[in-house]
Amino acid sequence: MTLHPVVPLALLIPVAVLLVAAQIVALRRWRRSHKRTAPWRWVLVTVAALLLVVAATRVVFVGDDQAPARSAGDTEPNVFLVIDRSPDMAVRDLGGRSRMDVARDDVEMLLDRYPHARFAVIGFASAPSLDWPLSADTWSLRPILDTIAPYAYRPDAVAQTNAGAANTVLRYQLISAVQQYPRATTLVFYLGAGAPGSELPAREFTPPAPR
Repeated sequence: MTLHPVVPLALLIPVAVLLVAAQIVALRRWRRSHKRTAPWRWVLVTVAALLLVVAATRVVFVGDDQAPARSAGDTEPNVFLVIDRSPDMAVRDLGGRSRMDVARDDVEMLLDRYPHARFAVIGFASAPSLDWPLSADTWSLRPILDTIAPYAYRPDAVAQTNAGAANTVLRYQLISAVQQYPRATTLVFYLGAGAPGSELPAREFTPPAPR
């Protein structure tokens, strides 16, 4: 069993103590109310609060067929996945499979090819989003990638798809990666449909100059 808390334990523990104290005070007040439902309400609220605390610790039970979150060495590669999430990726023109399905297969292949790398995922359509910051925790990344899907269709969505929308976010992420891991190789993989129906002018990716 391992813990990957969303906030430091030094902060999470005092919050849990405060929740317990608040529930003790609430129990005393509910007892004074002489309502039959008061104890049940207190129990339900207490259980809900405890479940939130447990969820915040991100406890992971590791079995024989699973691997815990890991950290990569400073020479392991940084792999950036730029994934098109426009409606074009929902088109099923690849043997009955959607373009996004094939893109997921390609990503799985990359995860297997670079088992010790750090990965980052940048999604885009008309605008970019950092869907997964650079991390070596590929065990947690795999289920996230399984849920990545094209954005909901809108009449103007295809026309406003920007094939180069991820340019700025990718550039700054690359700069940050080089600063954090100067000895690591950086790889970028673009998985997209190319925005064939876009009305926007084509843009080029401008990676930072090598140091």
